[in-house]
Amino acid sequence: MANPCATNRDGPRTKRRRSESAEGSSLALAATTKFTRFEHLWFSDGNVVLQAQHTQFRVHCTLLSTQSTFLKKIFTAIQPKTSTTDSSELIEGCPLIRLTDSAADWKNVLETVYLGLAVTKWRGPIKVSRLVAMLRLGHKYDFAHLKEEGLDRLMAVYPDNLETFMGARNGVDLEWDGGWTFCDLVNLAIELRLQRLLPALYLRAMCSMAFTMTELLYDGLTRSPGGERVKIHPSAHKALVMGRDAIIARMHTDIFGFLSSVYEWRSPTDTSASTELGFQDCTSPECRRSKGLIHYHVFVPTTQLHAIFMNWDSHQLGQGICDECRRDIDLWGARNRLWEALPQIFFLGNEWKDLKNFDCDSDLHRSAVP
Repeated sequence: MANPCATNRDGPRTKRRRSESAEGSSLALAATTKFTRFEHLWFSDGNVVLQAQHTQFRVHCTLLSTQSTFLKKIFTAIQPKTSTTDSSELIEGCPLIRLTDSAADWKNVLETVYLGLAVTKWRGPIKVSRLVAMLRLGHKYDFAHLKEEGLDRLMAVYPDNLETFMGARNGVDLEWDGGWTFCDLVNLAIELRLQRLLPALYLRAMCSMAFTMTELLYDGLTRSPGGERVKIHPSAHKALVMGRDAIIARMHTDIFGFLSSVYEWRSPTDTSASTELGFQDCTSPECRRSKGLIHYHVFVPTTQLHAIFMNWDSHQLGQGICDECRRDIDLWGARNRLWEALPQIFFLGNEWKDLKNFDCDSDLHRSAVP
C-alpha cells in the first residue's frame, strides 16, 4: 500500500511545468490583446495608468489621492520601478494598475474628477450612467465626495420623506442615457444596499404608468438601443408583489376609506339605501356622486396606485363633497401613515430609522410583516 504521507517527487516539477505553461499563455494573450487609450483622459504628465477592461487612462496619483483614500493607499504601496522591474508593468514609464470595473464607469468617474462642471451641471439633470458610476466606484474606492453627491442627487428624486416625494418630479432630473432602465436603478440600490432609497423606488415602480408590474418582474424592461431586456433583481419580487397587495388594502381601508359607503349602495343612483359604514348620514346627492366618481377613477377597472398621490383639483374630483364629509377626510394623514409603514410593507425593517445606506453588513429584505 502506498504511503499517503510520501512525497511525490514528480509533483512539484509537474506543477511548475503547468504554471510556466499557464504563465506563458497569459503573457501571450496579453501581448496580443489590444488596449485603447482614452485620449481625453490620457495626460502626458500623468504618472500612473489605470486599466479597466480594454481601456487605459493615464492620470495623476496626487489628484486621485485627494479624492479617494482607497486609491491613495494603492499609490503609496507602488514601489519605484527599477531596471530589473518587469517592463510589462510599465507604460511609458508609468506603473500600470489593472482594475476589475467597467471602463464606462471609470470614464464617468474620471471625467467628473477632472472636468467637473464641464460634464455635470450640479443643478441640472444628471446622466444616469454618470450617477451609477459615482455611486458604484465612489463606494468601492471611497471617493467620498462623489459618493455623497451621487446619493444626494438620487435621493432628491427618490427621497426618504413624504413631502419631498410628493414634490419630486418622478425622474425628470435624471437623463436616461446609454439605455439605462428603471430596473437598473433598482438593481443598483439593491447591490449597494441603499435601504433608505428603496421604499421610494418601489413605490414609484408601483405607481408608474410607463410599464406594468408584469414587465418589471418577469419580462424585463427594454434597453434602447440594442433591445436588451433588463430584469429586476429577484430579491425585490417579494417586496413588490406582497407590498402592492398591502398598499391596495390600505387604499380601501384608510386612504380612500371615506368611499366605503359607495361600495354598499345597491346602485350609484340609489340614494334610498343606507349603510352603517362610511358617511351613512350624508344625504347630499352631489356628495355621493362625487364619491362615486372618485371610486371609478381609483378602483375601476383595476386599482390605480398612482391615485394615492393624485391632485384632486387638477382632475376636478371631490369638488362636490359636502363640507361635513370633507371635514372627516384625512387624506394627508392617511398618506403619512402609509409612508411610515413602507419599511415594513417592503420587508426592509420595522421603521425608517432602521434603514441605512451602504449597509452591506445587514440583510436587505428582513422578515418583517406588513
